[in-house]
Amino acid sequence: MSDRPLPHPRDMEPAPALPSSDEPADRPATERRGRPANPHARAQILRAAAAAFMERGFSGTSIDDIASAIGVTKGSIYHQFENKSDLYFSVQEAATQAFHAAVQAEYRAENLPDSAPDDKLTRMALAHMRAMLADFPAAKVGVQGLERSLMRAAGEAERQRLQRYLQQRDDYEAMFTSVIAQGIAQGQFAPGKPALLTKGFLGVLNWANIWFDPHRPTSPQKIEDIAQTLAAFAVRGLRP
Repeated sequence: MSDRPLPHPRDMEPAPALPSSDEPADRPATERRGRPANPHARAQILRAAAAAFMERGFSGTSIDDIASAIGVTKGSIYHQFENKSDLYFSVQEAATQAFHAAVQAEYRAENLPDSAPDDKLTRMALAHMRAMLADFPAAKVGVQGLERSLMRAAGEAERQRLQRYLQQRDDYEAMFTSVIAQGIAQGQFAPGKPALLTKGFLGVLNWANIWFDPHRPTSPQKIEDIAQTLAAFAVRGLRP
């Protein structure tokens, strides 16, 4: 594995989560049709929603809570999102896209001179951690909200949306599984079932969702130290 310093984080956008709503799911399409969404307002709402869902969960959060947090009306939120389920899924999907963008860049970096499986996996793990810590509330909703989503998906549209999310999750894990399998084949990692090892590997990284406190002042250097330490630790756990 190369001793070259790992690359610096990339700028990336928010994260996403789950279903079931305390607001009417069938708001008239005419209320939204023909009115272009404001991307800045949408991003602001997603950030506020992620923070609220992280603190109070899906069932404990209302549209009123989110509107109050950013000083807008409920109507402003319904202009951007159909209902609370739509908003929750949108947070989850945004997080998934941020993770994918960060990790895929490292996964596809075949032309790097130090692209051995162990080095590539370290870079992918670091990208995963940086994406998580860059937008922690959304990432936490995205990682922890999945099982609740499965249980609470109320309608057919929500179930279909959840299935699309699950497929995205599987595609994401497949990148890690592929690199772990290469590492096993080259003797860099201990023998094992790559798909199962991927679950454990990501579990180590995602455990930061339990203990990291986003309310505590943390310097950028400290966040980078956390990301680098956990990425290296997770890869060491795969070695023979």
